[in-house]
Amino acid sequence: MKKKPKLPAVSATGEIDISAVPLDQLRRAMTQGLAGPHLAVTRVIRAAEKTSGFGGDIDIAELGSCLQDQIQAVNRGDMKQVEAMLMSQAIGLQTLSARLIERAMAHDQIPGFDVNMRMALRAQNQCRTTLETLAGIKNPPVVYAKQANVTTGPQQVNNGVPVPSHAREIEFKQTQLSGGTYELLPNTGASKAKGRIDPAVAPLGKLHRTKN
Repeated sequence: MKKKPKLPAVSATGEIDISAVPLDQLRRAMTQGLAGPHLAVTRVIRAAEKTSGFGGDIDIAELGSCLQDQIQAVNRGDMKQVEAMLMSQAIGLQTLSARLIERAMAHDQIPGFDVNMRMALRAQNQCRTTLETLAGIKNPPVVYAKQANVTTGPQQVNNGVPVPSHAREIEFKQTQLSGGTYELLPNTGASKAKGRIDPAVAPLGKLHRTKN
């Protein structure tokens, strides 16, 4: 098993000592650093803190080690840091929303009031979204799936609810029309035809019938 190449030493000011690192290892380490999450977030934090007064006190090596520990904790399933981050963001957004509302109420003109109030409502909505994300992590939704057994033919059977096939429906309709199980009704047309003949006309056939 190959050992992962060690990253070159980084000073507190961000300078990298590459004098004792072979060229192939340096290229591999720099590629992994640029593609990984640690170096990217380190660059973001340094850029954000340049004008805040903390930029000169950031230890790049210590910051990278801290970030790596937090990522490994999430990989183990420890979400305490993530939950604390989301809660802190929600509180910060709520504070920002309150401050923007104060600025909006201080304006007598519509443009200033409108701009600050819009930003306040956006911060408030983002606070709500952050809290929803936190609630989803703390109490993940439970999905109940009902199994369905589907055959390759025309019949589909769900759990406990059988669906009759097409052939069964045709058989049931024929049974209803016949009035019996599998037999047709008896033909009674002949008896009904005799009953409709007028008895007064019946002897006329014999009186006027020709002999040949």
